[in-house]
Amino acid sequence: MEIYQEFTFDAAHRFPGVPESHPYHGLHGHSFVARIVLFGRVDPKTGFIADLGEVEKRCQALRARLDHKYLNEIDGLEVPSLENIAVWIWESLKPELPALARVPAGTGVDEPGEAGPSSRPPQVRVTQLWRKNMTVWRFTSRWLSALVFSAIAVCAFAQAPDAEFKPEVGQSGKDVVWVPSPQQLVDKMLDMAKVTSRDYVIDLGSGDGRTVITAAKRGARALGVEYNPDMVALSRRNAAKAGVSDKAGFVEADIFKSDLSHATVITLFLLTELNLKLRPTILSLKPGTRVASNTFRMGDWEPDETAELGCDSYCTAYLWIVPARVEGRWRTPQGELTLKQDFQKISGALKSGNVAAPIARASLRGDQISFLAAGAEYRGRVNGNTIEGTVKTAGKSEGWKATR
Repeated sequence: MEIYQEFTFDAAHRFPGVPESHPYHGLHGHSFVARIVLFGRVDPKTGFIADLGEVEKRCQALRARLDHKYLNEIDGLEVPSLENIAVWIWESLKPELPALARVPAGTGVDEPGEAGPSSRPPQVRVTQLWRKNMTVWRFTSRWLSALVFSAIAVCAFAQAPDAEFKPEVGQSGKDVVWVPSPQQLVDKMLDMAKVTSRDYVIDLGSGDGRTVITAAKRGARALGVEYNPDMVALSRRNAAKAGVSDKAGFVEADIFKSDLSHATVITLFLLTELNLKLRPTILSLKPGTRVASNTFRMGDWEPDETAELGCDSYCTAYLWIVPARVEGRWRTPQGELTLKQDFQKISGALKSGNVAAPIARASLRGDQISFLAAGAEYRGRVNGNTIEGTVKTAGKSEGWKATR
């Protein structure tokens, strides 16, 4: 006979070995359900295959190691695919649960991704470890349907709800103490970043989740990265109360080890020294990524916009737009364009023959560049080592291209 027990956990992971274009390359989270399948003969004295109290204890201990964690940081889960998670659970439980039959991770009996012996009773359909909302499990016989119904009624245990946690202003954290951003400032930061339903917002040090939840209410997908597990659990409850759990996610992780590459908007309420530590990573993001910060700046990287709200404390919002990297020599039909760059500030000259005309009114905002040189107005979009756009001279416009 076969029975099973389940436990759930929420966790974040990424797949470092897939291309950057893959939808799961970046940091993302799931709710997982682990199904622990036990097989054996019923003991005529106890009526059990295994002591489910002991099984529950083992499962809860394992859940504590996985829940609200960044799976890539767990030994043995450096590549935390569904298949590897199943193997890891199997190897963790098998020495303590002799009746453990398998920890499936597929939708069919012969599909890869399950951990356990290759032989199994022919009448039993494989159950599953799955990501919620991605796959559903099915049965292949009326007998198994009846068995699973009974197992759910008798064996599945209920997860204890998170204890109510109330954060205190000034409570210590990994990098900073917690002070909530005024909601008015959160709104202003998202306004300055022009957050819409097309955006993916990542809030670093997300606290009680208010910035993530506010972004989700605007239709954006949003992820909060927070080191404190109690704050992560609180944020999830707050998102559920606000009705945005489908768009607002939260992970327990280190902000300095998190993948930010898929974000279109980054929000921060950290100290200046922490912003500076993050700055190289932020500047490596896709040009045009917007970065909004409460109160604290980025050192000598001047903000593109500043807003003062006039409230009592923490009332300044800053916005930066990640600039394209344009420094260097560019070849154009009009001559050689030499650009110098200091974050979003650029200068340089356009040399034609022996004449070098300095550029004026230069602007670099994300991947959009414009300047005046030798009486002509240049505008273009930077894409790696190419700039394409238009040049306007004496009221006439034509195409313009530069390569580096």
